Amino acid sequence: MQSFRQFLTEVTTPSSSRAFLRAVRSHTTKPIVHPSIFQIKNVTVSLGAIGEYVGIMVLRSSTQGQGEGTQVMRLLCDLADEHGVTLGLDPVPLKRHPGQQRTTTTQLKTFYGRFGFVRNRGILPDGPSFIRLAQRVA
Repeated sequence: MQSFRQFLTEVTTPSSSRAFLRAVRSHTTKPIVHPSIFQIKNVTVSLGAIGEYVGIMVLRSSTQGQGEGTQVMRLLCDLADEHGVTLGLDPVPLKRHPGQQRTTTTQLKTFYGRFGFVRNRGILPDGPSFIRLAQRVA
């Protein structure tokens, strides 16, 4: 049986965002423990439809510097373009275990910039600090 929260999410989430989230779900590599948390390769992300955009928050990456984060972001951006979905995020470094090098906010901004994320300068007034508008699929 569907919970009230799931029902409310279904009713208030644009159909393009729902289709995007279903497409992402089809690429998950491990069972999903929560409807908004996805494991793709060794990267765990939380995705949530928030009005006009889908918010992205990377929760954990067990590998760094091996290209998996790039592959996951490329997949998310391709699916967002396919479904006409705007993506949003706030680049915040993850806490690292002792001995691991911490990624800086500047490095994250550069990383996300490679995928077309730009500063949200009033495009989505109450939105995240960085957004990526859907690109036209040829």
